[in-house]
Formats: sequence, C-alpha cells, structure tokens
Amino acid sequence: MKFFDLNTHYVITEIKEHKKNKMKLLGLMNSLPNSQINTDLDTICKTDWNLSKDIKKDYVNVFLTMIKPYMVEMAEKMKFKDFDINNVWFQMYNKNNNHNWHIHNYANWTNVYYLHLPNEQLVTEIYDLNNNKIVDNIKIKEGEMITFPANMLHRSPVNSTDEFKVVIAYNSNFFNTTLKEIKI
Repeated sequence: MKFFDLNTHYVITEIKEHKKNKMKLLGLMNSLPNSQINTDLDTICKTDWNLSKDIKKDYVNVFLTMIKPYMVEMAEKMKFKDFDINNVWFQMYNKNNNHNWHIHNYANWTNVYYLHLPNEQLVTEIYDLNNNKIVDNIKIKEGEMITFPANMLHRSPVNSTDEFKVVIAYNSNFFNTTLKEIKI
C-alpha cells in the first residue's frame, strides 16, 4: 500500500461574539451534572459527551445561534448550499487531563471551538500520516474555532498547566454543492 498526498484544508474562524458569550456558556456548562471520562487513554474532568440525551443542555442553543452565521459563510466558501451540525459536546481539561488520538466517525468535518485556552500549546494536535508527524504550524487562540476533516487523527495533548482548558466540539457535514461544472 502506498500513501499519496492529496491537498486538503482546515479552517480557522474567529468567533466575534466570544467575549460576549464566554461566561454565559461556561455558567451553563457548569450547571450540568458532573460527568467525567477516566480511562487508560483519556482523562477529561468534565464533559457532557456521556450524559443522557434527555438532559437539557441550554448552552447548545446559545452556541449554535452564535456559530450559525460562520457555518453559513463556510458552506458558501466550500461551494455548498447546506450544512448540518450534530453531536455538540463540551470538554474541560484540568492539569494532566488529555484526549488521546482519535477520529470522528460518521461526519465529514470536526470542529473545535476554544472557549477557554490559557496556553496555545494546548490546542488540538493533528497527525500527518504521510510524514509521520504532528502538524506543527497551526496557530489558533481562544475565541477561535478550527474545522478540519473528521477522518484526520487528532488529540488534545496533556494539559501540563495549572489552568483548565474548555472546548466545545461538534461534527458537521456540507451538502448540495453549488459547483455545477468544472471547466478545464
């Protein structure tokens, strides 16, 4: 088997409403029941990933309202009319917490919004299979969101700081292309 490079892209979006909504989103997340992930590979101090689907998650509506215009713009730039968003969840990482290498099944795109990022060394790492290394040129900061293909291996590195990191993640798909014909 031989791997070949096929150029793809990732998108970094500045969420202009970040400062206005940060504390509200954090408060709504903190009001949810405590739910942790603690396995041999992953340690996440608080998440709603494994909470019952019956539990009301008020932060999701605030978040979706905030990012919808950016998703509309992204769909247009990617030459699509429509998109869907699914599996919205948050994750909080205390010191020594991490989320090991994984992909997101049943989605085309993975999105990570950095709600609280005390150190830029804590950003999601993406693995380049062809070069067998971590992509090291991604620059992102708090209040921004990265969107990348969901089949790319990625992880949240170990939080070696004394501060917590908080992300809101979700999966998305774009469909109904506006690209009618490619002329060569």
